[in-house]
Amino acid sequence: MKWIFRFILFVVAVYAAAYFVPGIAVVGLRGALITSVVLGLLNTFVKPFVKILTFPVNMLTLGLFTIVINALMVILCEMFVPDSIVVMGFMPALIYGVVLVVVSWVLNFVFIRD
Repeated sequence: MKWIFRFILFVVAVYAAAYFVPGIAVVGLRGALITSVVLGLLNTFVKPFVKILTFPVNMLTLGLFTIVINALMVILCEMFVPDSIVVMGFMPALIYGVVLVVVSWVLNFVFIRD
C-alpha cells in the first residue's frame, strides 16, 4: 500500500516540477501518470547500466555527473512518450531533473515518515 502512495507522490512531483521549470511541459494528469511510469522504468532498468558505464566520470566529478544522467533519463523519457512530456533542450532537462529530485524528496519527507 505504501508504494502506491509513493507513486502518487511521484506523479504529483512530476507535474509540479514541470510547472516550475520553463521548457518542460507535461500534458495533463494522464501525461504525468505516463511520464512517471516511464521515468520509473528507466530509472530502474537503464540508469544503473549508465551509472556503471560512467563510473570514472562520476568519480572525477564527485557524483555531480549523476545530475547529467538524470537529465539524460528525462530526455530518453521524452523519446519514448512524446505525447506526455515535451522537453525543449538539455538545460531544461537538467534543471527539471534537479527540481524533480528536490520536489519528490520534500513530498516524501512531508507525507511519508519511515
